[in-house]
Amino acid sequence: MKHWWLVLLCCLSLSAMAQTGQVIEVTGQGRVLQVPDKFSFSLYLEEQGSVVAKLNQNLQANTEEIQEFLLKQGVARQDIRSTQVNLRPNYHHTEQGRQHQGFTLSREIAVNLYQLEKYDTILDGVMKLGASRISDFRQGFADAEGLYMTSLSKAVANAKLRAEQIAKSLGVAVGQVMAVTEQSAYQPRPMPMMRMSMEADSAGSMAGQSEIAATVRVKFELQPR
Repeated sequence: MKHWWLVLLCCLSLSAMAQTGQVIEVTGQGRVLQVPDKFSFSLYLEEQGSVVAKLNQNLQANTEEIQEFLLKQGVARQDIRSTQVNLRPNYHHTEQGRQHQGFTLSREIAVNLYQLEKYDTILDGVMKLGASRISDFRQGFADAEGLYMTSLSKAVANAKLRAEQIAKSLGVAVGQVMAVTEQSAYQPRPMPMMRMSMEADSAGSMAGQSEIAATVRVKFELQPR
């Protein structure tokens, strides 16, 4: 007799669960490991002097020379972006006050590179051609969106697997999805500056694997088994 009461109590509990709409909310994570195949950086050109027209002429010639070098190295034209020039007056502070001492004309050239084997050669080359500095190094992926979508799919599958494992331990089943929240987004990450000297290690620059991760929060309906 006691056995039948337990069965009845269990049935009533599961029926109440279905009626009250009990849910389980879990976090799912997914990741893809890939060697970066895209490298971005910015190089800067500067000319200093007292005649702006002459500075502009020299800067334009230097810009064209570097662009031609990059094209010969296999960088696509659409992966070379030159900004407008920036003109800044120079001042020198003396006992008599601030004195004007010519101008600095500068330009930034942003480069996307998809050939790792030419990374060192290109950095060395643009420095020899007159780049005053190189910065904003980033590494990423040509198909970043596709890789992130793969990670996102893995995160959803991971969330479902976690929910099913918890539900199994509770003696219930996972039903339909009630809500999903994406809690991540892919961003290219800064990278340390690679070697820039011809005398540096002959092994050159090498990129290890990077992680593209995704996280989701999923709410599932719980159902009786």
